[in-house]
Amino acid sequence: MSSFVRQNEKLFLLFGVFVVSFGVFFVLQNNAIFADPDSFYHARLGVLTSQQGAVREFPWLPFTTLGQHYIDQHWLYHVALIPFVRLLDPLAGIKLATVFFAALLITVAAWFLIKQGLRHVLVWALVLLAATPFTFRISLAKAPSLSLATLLIGIWLMFAKKKLATFLIAWFFVLLYGGFLVLIAAAGIFLLVNLAYDFFQRQNQPGILKPLLPRPWWNWPGLKKYQPLQVFLCVLSGAAVGLLLNPFFPNTFNFIWEQAVQIGLVNYRKIIGVGGEWYPYGFTDFIGNNIVVVAPFVLAVIFYLNNLRRSTVRGWTMFWLAVFFSVFTLKSRRYVEYAVPFLALSAATMLHEAVSSEAWQKLKVFLKTQAKTHKIISAALIAYFLISLPLVIWRDQKANYDNLNSGINATHYQASATWLAEHSQPGEVVFHSDWDDFPVLFYYNTVNAYIAGLDPTFLYRQDQARYWAWAKTTLGERRENLGEVFEMFNTRWILIEKDHTEMHENVKNTPGVNLAYEDKEVWIYEWQGE
Repeated sequence: MSSFVRQNEKLFLLFGVFVVSFGVFFVLQNNAIFADPDSFYHARLGVLTSQQGAVREFPWLPFTTLGQHYIDQHWLYHVALIPFVRLLDPLAGIKLATVFFAALLITVAAWFLIKQGLRHVLVWALVLLAATPFTFRISLAKAPSLSLATLLIGIWLMFAKKKLATFLIAWFFVLLYGGFLVLIAAAGIFLLVNLAYDFFQRQNQPGILKPLLPRPWWNWPGLKKYQPLQVFLCVLSGAAVGLLLNPFFPNTFNFIWEQAVQIGLVNYRKIIGVGGEWYPYGFTDFIGNNIVVVAPFVLAVIFYLNNLRRSTVRGWTMFWLAVFFSVFTLKSRRYVEYAVPFLALSAATMLHEAVSSEAWQKLKVFLKTQAKTHKIISAALIAYFLISLPLVIWRDQKANYDNLNSGINATHYQASATWLAEHSQPGEVVFHSDWDDFPVLFYYNTVNAYIAGLDPTFLYRQDQARYWAWAKTTLGERRENLGEVFEMFNTRWILIEKDHTEMHENVKNTPGVNLAYEDKEVWIYEWQGE
């Protein structure tokens, strides 16, 4: 039995990482609350995908760019949700799927370390679990866990220079998640690091040896045979094929322009109110909130710079990936889900390369010697860490749980959305009071159409006049001639959440509007025309 365990030690380690991670995320998800309203959208898309296949048209947001050229940018994620949302209640199913995919991500990160031959795999897995901004993000019922797992596998394939596999995983990534550009960015960083590394390596060789070296990449014969370039082109071509051989072609290019460029890079947060995840992450907040990965990363960089002769392409690639995602996180805090794991994996890689096995052994011997020499101090330090570390982790995870438990109840809008579905004709437009109302309303009611959702940029980019008419009405800034706004959207129903008191006062005083429904969450008015 013991020999069997030794032979399969790595598999047992990965299984243990999965079980522990599953337990952590199960506890975090053990409630009927969703911290992100988009979870309701994903649950409904999972159900629709299971019923009709790929959802190619989106009539529920007719006034937005999504109504004109929609693609399901999370298509394979929604396919992966099918067994969960079919076997269970869809909202319970997406929670279980989130737990499973998050645990799978931590396991893939551990696998990545093992495949690289790195040390202390379990320690780094626990570091990731202790990084609460990261665990919060991947506890949201969305696609990032599968996206990150795919990215890590793709990077390992790049390191292994498996060209066909990198082509296929790039194709897969496009169908999985609209954020596939991160894989292209990673391939670009891998290529640039290789170019720089090979250039400096060749420059540092004695002249007598240079004719014996492979042809340099900066001449055409050498470039044609340059494997890192071939890997990059495989990723690029895989992504291109994924955009072309795609259930949503030809809308793929329009949507990627809107989602990846206009929302992801340009972003309109200074003009309109977008989701909180798109706003900057303060530098000191980023350091303080993620100290569990930032501290080892800084330490690893110090060791690495002092042992440059031991550095490799792999180490520098991981370093620049960590820097790249950290910079993006400072621009938009949502990218912390990428920054944290790459800071940790980069630290693991650089420490492994900079500090030899002999040095680790010397450190262990030194610590043992010091422990024997200073028994009281050593015992006090050990006791301090054994007591304080679990308390700190418990405090942070408790805060994480509280944050995840302070969102939207699973039954939110259920009664009002069901009432609307029963009293409306198919396609009738609901004028709702906030753009993030849409996912919940959409989950419970696919009979009606809505004004804005998923991101207000989709409405703003399609029709700025309509956007400002809707926005000023919902904010209570427009008080007169609201009938013109309702006619602009050809709406019959006005749904107002009860925290929009100014909007409510303006709407109820508008001629031609009658209260049709009320509960503790909303008012619903019917517009019958002036």
